[in-house]
Amino acid sequence: MLLLPRTDTERADQVATRIRASLTDANRAQPPLPLGLSTGVATAASGALPDAFTQADERMVTDTRARKIVSPAAALTGIHHRRQTTLDTA
Repeated sequence: MLLLPRTDTERADQVATRIRASLTDANRAQPPLPLGLSTGVATAASGALPDAFTQADERMVTDTRARKIVSPAAALTGIHHRRQTTLDTA
């Protein structure tokens, strides 16, 4: 969870986008086990912080479901494939 005081929804979305982009870059630079991240952005402009937590959590769950779920076995298969491709091209 990341709290950003005095931050509107647009700015919070920008921060979440930058974090996801940084994670994508890190995953490209450090294979073979990519990290995943789900985000849910909400603001508490009216001071209703518990409601904002609930809304952010619901959005994070939606984001998680929207992403492709990869089982550990599938991830390892992908690792083997990437390694084999690297060996074949070396």
